[in-house]
Amino acid sequence: MTIGERIAQERNKLNLSQRELANEIGIASGLLSRIENDNKAPSISILYQLTEIFDITLSELFEGVN
Repeated sequence: MTIGERIAQERNKLNLSQRELANEIGIASGLLSRIENDNKAPSISILYQLTEIFDITLSELFEGVN
């Protein structure tokens, strides 16, 4: 699993659209789409925001990511 797939998985658990999640973390939905499709690596600040929204640790976010 890639980090993009993992982010999409966690987003879907919360029943959030890409647009909704992007708005919550203050980025464009197109950027989130590129991150989830592994065309762009997420910044560390985005990763930390995601862990807060998903209520998981950074280690948990990266579990199963190759």
